[in-house]
Amino acid sequence: MSSPVVTPLPKSVKSWAVVGFVFAGIYLLAAFVNFSMGAKAYQWIGFLALGVALLLGVGSLLALNQQYSWARVLLLIGGVIGLPLGFVMIAAANHMKKMLLALPVDATISGPVEVPLEAERPEPMSFGARFAGVFHSPGSTFADIVRKPTWLAPLLVLVASAVLFTEAMLWKVGMDRIIRMSLEQSPRTAQMTPEQVEQAATQFARIGAISAHVGAFLGTPLFLLIVAGLGLLIVNAIFGKDLDFPVAFSVTCYSYLPSILASPMGLAMIFLGDVERFNPQNPTPTNPGFFLNPLETAKPLYSLASSIDVFTVWFLILLGIGFSAATGRKVKSSSVFGCYAGLWILWILIKLSFNLVM
Repeated sequence: MSSPVVTPLPKSVKSWAVVGFVFAGIYLLAAFVNFSMGAKAYQWIGFLALGVALLLGVGSLLALNQQYSWARVLLLIGGVIGLPLGFVMIAAANHMKKMLLALPVDATISGPVEVPLEAERPEPMSFGARFAGVFHSPGSTFADIVRKPTWLAPLLVLVASAVLFTEAMLWKVGMDRIIRMSLEQSPRTAQMTPEQVEQAATQFARIGAISAHVGAFLGTPLFLLIVAGLGLLIVNAIFGKDLDFPVAFSVTCYSYLPSILASPMGLAMIFLGDVERFNPQNPTPTNPGFFLNPLETAKPLYSLASSIDVFTVWFLILLGIGFSAATGRKVKSSSVFGCYAGLWILWILIKLSFNLVM
């Protein structure tokens, strides 16, 4: 059996990938704007825009990894859906603009207006108090978040944590070493000559460095948008409530805050541990997979062991508490947790199936 030949990445593929990433960012921003509108029609447009962003983003990544067949399919589907969706979003924006312009500038208020007393309006907690409250009193903290939803501060902290860890990993470990470790774990590497492995490592190291920098900034917001969108579907579609996106996104961002504890743990493993044995796909000892050798352990078993992570379970528990508070405790936290846990188990099974096929 002849060894596969690693060919340089064509410039046209790089150009199309850049265009795909740009439009994925545009549709991601459009999804967030439509989610924030609150109306159900805009939320459905937001879900479609988020889907287009995922199709274009994943298709561009596959193109960079020379998986052209799947890349063409995803980019084509994303383009077919995205083109008419773009016109729909433009029409919706014009409609919203006309509605705002039609509002009277000076509205006369008739009748007495009751102004709530300041004592009846509890002062919202500061970000620091909410940050600490997520750890020691999540119930009352999420109740305060629902009254005054804010997401920018926790999102910035989460993105900064991801960027810090990624940049430290690239500086100390190096993308070249990370790519070589990934190639060692790939069954296709056994069919390649040392020269081909070296060529592939050099080529993918350049692409991987760019992807790591971009992913550190965009990966966390995209992940949290997906989780918040799933929360909206769970609460509104399954339990019949009327939750809006700002509350869902705020709850999701604060629920994910405990994950920043993994960053100092990962930094300790990078700077104090053995760089040769550092596994960027499983950097912290928070799951059983960390203690297994990925080269000697069966891939399905290693994937399952790595998926059972302390921070993932913690995240799901806080999502249950937070979305329950968002519904005024009308939906039990255990019910929301069960829905998210079911989706998590489904994702684990999909990964196991993929590892069995590979």
